[in-house]
Parts: sequence; structure tokens; C-alpha cells
Amino acid sequence: MYRKDLDYLKDSKHLLLLGATTLAGTALGAVNVSADNVYTVQEGDTLTGVAANSKIDLQKLADDNNISADSYLHVGQQLVIKTQDNKEDANVPSASQAIQQAASSSSQASSSSSSSSKDEHKSSSSQRKQESKKDENKKDENKEVQNALPQLESQLGHTLNNGQCYGLTAWYVQQLGGPQLMGSGKSFAQDIGTDYDWSAYGWSVKQYPSIQDIKPGDVINWEAGGALSPGIYGHTGVVVSIDDKGNMTTIEQNAEQGQVAAKYNRTFDQTRIKSVVHKDATSSKTTDKSEAQTTTQNDASKDQAQKQDNNQTQNQTNGLSAADAQAKEWIAAHESGGSYTAQNGQYYGRYQLTASYLNGDFSPANQERVADQYVASRYGSWSNAQSFWLANGWY
Repeated sequence: MYRKDLDYLKDSKHLLLLGATTLAGTALGAVNVSADNVYTVQEGDTLTGVAANSKIDLQKLADDNNISADSYLHVGQQLVIKTQDNKEDANVPSASQAIQQAASSSSQASSSSSSSSKDEHKSSSSQRKQESKKDENKKDENKEVQNALPQLESQLGHTLNNGQCYGLTAWYVQQLGGPQLMGSGKSFAQDIGTDYDWSAYGWSVKQYPSIQDIKPGDVINWEAGGALSPGIYGHTGVVVSIDDKGNMTTIEQNAEQGQVAAKYNRTFDQTRIKSVVHKDATSSKTTDKSEAQTTTQNDASKDQAQKQDNNQTQNQTNGLSAADAQAKEWIAAHESGGSYTAQNGQYYGRYQLTASYLNGDFSPANQERVADQYVASRYGSWSNAQSFWLANGWY
């Protein structure tokens, strides 16, 4: 049967011949059994040992060979090996069974390898999809900021709002749907990070950030008293780019190039940075859903604001020289951010006058009239009042 199986495999060009032959030989063990189940005694063999290796009863082996169980064996002696009921031991596979087992093992190994390969392919494909999705999310993360920065750059050389650094940041934040900075009654640039509820508008604040915390598109706010902000208000701008060493390109206003939006090269440690304010990513679905409504509202608001600005400007500058009108605007921006409703303790309105001065009438018209009277009686002109303010921090 063993030879027949080998011939079958040879004729079938089966590739498992060598492995099966080895397995069959191993399965038959140390007992040298021929096709006729006859074992030739080797040096050192005992009847007990042959019986044990053949997995048959010692007495049965002796009876099958017409010898006693305690007989001595000699080299070359042949012993007939018969299993119980003249059948092959169920625990010892035949050559045919050994070959089939080898083929089955090879098939299982091949199947396992194929399955493993498929799993690896699926895992790799899934990982690529996840990485692709991450890249896509990263690309869209600051889509609004990516759109807002070019808009800000288009304003280079122009004066935004009141010409102060605060005015530029207010303009930029408004483009991104943030809180209204102008007219809020706040005017300290160094406190922009804490003066507003940024989280309500989808922004996040990092106090005293590291280089790694600062990203393009962030509002950057420097502390007062540094090289960039020698006064009491601090300084603010917008980050255009930053490298891993803290070298930044920013857009600022009311800096070395005057009261216009301009680009500057700054370093991280040039002046202590008190905070950066970052516009967080928003869902594209939410953005698309509200885009049309926001555009309509913005157009209407701009028209109304323009009319109000025209009326207020006319009221504020009536009878004033160009220099005094500019000085008046400068003081209003520094006192209240230009807001008629700003309040700080007993001081109220655009020019931060005491309530007693206004005599209970907080209307814009009365604020303008009383402010003009106050400045004329105390300083003689708004230009003189501005000079005093610059020297003392109040007027």
C-alpha cells in the first residue's frame, strides 16, 4: 500500500511527495516494518522493546512468533508483527493516511496564508482610507481661516475701522463670525483673549502659548510694556505664517508702518504673547446650511451700519478741523472702542464721561455735545486733549 500511494502521487505529479514520505516514515517510528509486517532484529533489541515500539502486547508478539516472552533475540532474526485482529494500529497512520494528512496540512497552511494575506490587505486598505480621511479633514479643518486670510491681505495699505491695532483684529474676527469687538466698550488689546466669550462663537483661546500652539490664522495678542507694545494697552494682530523656531509673518495695524494694515516679521520672544485665539473647524454641512442666510443678514447689516456711520461721522465732526476730528476719533477708540453704550464703573459711552456730566441723557447726540463742551472748556481742542491723553493715559 505504501508503494502504491507513492506511485499514485508520482503519476499525479503531486508536490507533497517528499513531505508525505517523511511524515509516513516518522509515523512508523523506530520499528523497521516491511510491506509484509516483518521486523528484522537489530543489535540491542529485546522482545519487550520491539513489542513496545510496535504497540502490541508482549505475549501476543511471542505467541505470533512461536517463542517465549523471555526469549533472547539475535541480530538478523525476523519477527512477524501482527496488530490486533490483523488490522493496522489505529494510532499509527498508514503511508496513504500520512500522505493525506500532509496534503491536508499543506492545504490548511495555504488557506491560513491566504486568509492572513486577505486580512492584511483589508487592514492596509482600511488604514489607507482612515489616513485619507484624516488628510481630508486636516485640509478642510481651517477652510474658513484659509478664505479669511486672503481677504485680510487684500486690505494691506488700507485703514480698518479706527486705524488702531484693535480695529484690524475686530475686522478680521468679524469676517469669521466671531464676537463684535468694535463698539464693545473694550479697548485693551492684551485682554482680547479674556474679554469675550470666544467659545460661544466656535473659537478657542490659549493663554501664554508655546510656539507649537500658534497657527496661521490665529489672532495674536501681546502683553503691554514690551517692544511691540510699550503703552498700557498691549498690541494685537493676525498670524499669517510661523515656523518651528517661532519666526512669524503677521498682519497688524498701528505699528511701525502707521495706521494701515501691513505685514511684519516677528519672533516668538520679541514681546511676551499673552494669548492666541484660534478659529475652530466647523462642520461643512452647518456652514453650507447657514451660508445663504448669513450672506443676506450681512448685506442688510452692512447697509444699516454704513448709514449709521455716515450719520455719526457727520455729527461727530461738525465744526471741527480735520486734525481735531481725527484726534476725537482716536480718543473715542481708545476710551470705548467707539461704543456709545460702553460702561466702566461711573464712566459711560463713547467718550467715557461720568453719568453726572451726561445728566441722565445717554443718547449719542448728547454724548457728542457734552464731550465737545468738556474738551473745549478743559483743553481748548481735541488735538490738545489727545496730546494730554498720550502723556497721561487719560483726558
